[in-house]
Amino acid sequence: MYGRRYDNPPVAGPTCNYPPETVMALGSTGPVETKVTAATIAAAASAFAAWVLRAYVFHGDLPPEVEVFADITIAGVVTFTAGWFARHTPRADPDADPDPGRHARRDG
Repeated sequence: MYGRRYDNPPVAGPTCNYPPETVMALGSTGPVETKVTAATIAAAASAFAAWVLRAYVFHGDLPPEVEVFADITIAGVVTFTAGWFARHTPRADPDADPDPGRHARRDG
């Protein structure tokens, strides 16, 4: 119907050659890598920590230039560190042979 070998239109656009069930649309609930989750939580926690430091430790007495530099530095360092130390999420190789022993078998 769409000029492709699949009946459903691809979600990613007209040049997508993947089957529709493998294309993840925006807003899907597919798996999120551990590194992404750790970095996201760390970014939110570092923003909260920077706010606590400004409000309760320095009582708003920091110059605006220092606040901006501190916010960027704290968020960047904490986010990078959390992503660096989080475990990698293993995923299947889409090009891997699903039955690697089939080439070694003899038919007949």
